[in-house]
Amino acid sequence: MDRGIEYWVRFFTTEFGRRDKVDGEARDRIWYAFARHGIEIPVATHDVRVTPLPPPEPELPDLRQSRRERLLRQIDVFSVLSEDCVQRVASRAPRDSVRPGRDRHPSGRRRPEPLPH
Repeated sequence: MDRGIEYWVRFFTTEFGRRDKVDGEARDRIWYAFARHGIEIPVATHDVRVTPLPPPEPELPDLRQSRRERLLRQIDVFSVLSEDCVQRVASRAPRDSVRPGRDRHPSGRRRPEPLPH
């Protein structure tokens, strides 16, 4: 809760189709009544500190390639590929697209569950 008090106010309306407007009007009347009587509702303050992260260290191309090959070998669907095929797939994979346990496709769609062995 970011405010200093919490009360429940219950009211009844026969205008069910306008319930959101009625609710807003009731809240406005309460706020203005507090203001007329000098009652202020304190708002919590928050300190936000933004610290820039250091830039990532660039991976050497040969280390990136071997890392991708290692990660591809951990994925069941690639286990049937020859060593040469795994190397070719790894060399063409977009950066950071090969991660075991990643449950979302780069498009944002959820990946299907893996088939049982």
